[in-house]
Amino acid sequence: MAGRKKKAKPTTKKRKEKKSALLSLKQNIQKRLPVVKFLVAFLISILAFYWLYNSAFFAEEISKPLTKFQAELSSHILNFFGQNTWVEKSILHGQNSALDIKKGCDGIEPTALFIIGVLIVPLSWKTKLPGLLMGLIALLLINLLRITGLYFANVYWPEAFEFLHLHGGFALFFVVAIIVWMVWASWAIQYTKVKKAAS
Repeated sequence: MAGRKKKAKPTTKKRKEKKSALLSLKQNIQKRLPVVKFLVAFLISILAFYWLYNSAFFAEEISKPLTKFQAELSSHILNFFGQNTWVEKSILHGQNSALDIKKGCDGIEPTALFIIGVLIVPLSWKTKLPGLLMGLIALLLINLLRITGLYFANVYWPEAFEFLHLHGGFALFFVVAIIVWMVWASWAIQYTKVKKAAS
């Protein structure tokens, strides 16, 4: 009766290779962990925002007052250029045109994207607060420029209004929000490096 062969124990070299592979995998996971955390936090924040954005509370208490405020500011700008406009609720009226600033035209979504992007980056509030302040002012001014531009297009170039509204307005504003965030992130990272080097 033949005896059973004993399984050969892994050599020291193989054990070292296995340990090295596991260590390399762990290092790769740790290296990518901040990116994964950022993406997960970003996704959760976006879902939470859209849940709030589509609620009746948001529509009545935030969206309506904000669109009226933007319409009034746009009206002042247009009147400065002699357009003789006035505002009724969120509708910007003129002698030959009326522009309704509806949901999606208020710049809330791209602005929320920017705010979330700033808040979830693991940097100090010394970089976040000026970023939020300057970013929100910049995005508000750009959105006012967009609204007044669409008003002029509706009056003087009506055949291009829909194209400009859909592509030159909404889509472009998202791109602008991302660019503003990238400018802030570049400055914030550089500022943090300088502060660390100085300390």
